[in-house]
Amino acid sequence: KGKYAALKNDGSEFTEHDYEEIYPYNASGSDRFRDISSQEFAAVVQSVQTIVSCGGDTFLTMQALFPFFHDKHGSKLSAPNFYGQSILDTVKDGLAVYVGQSAGTVALSYAVGPLTEDTSFPELVQ
Repeated sequence: KGKYAALKNDGSEFTEHDYEEIYPYNASGSDRFRDISSQEFAAVVQSVQTIVSCGGDTFLTMQALFPFFHDKHGSKLSAPNFYGQSILDTVKDGLAVYVGQSAGTVALSYAVGPLTEDTSFPELVQ
């Protein structure tokens, strides 16, 4: 039987009080999130057999999985999104199973596109 334990950046376990803290959604690091290179991220993605996305904002989740970053108006930037691309490549190559719930399901379905012979494809526009 497995045990789930989230660890802070310093390697210590979270306390019950830590789980009650509200963290702002921004690009700043914290004890929960730190900057990570695309190579480090790809190594983590390639080391697992299951990738889980549990809901959230559908369009933010879609942007996180796009192969290129987009500006706040939705225009594609020239900067590649190595983070999203590493997830897409790993799933498309059959090296990991992606389990999505709510927004996580919609986002990957749109970003990956059809993985079967079904030729239908939903097109989302602004």
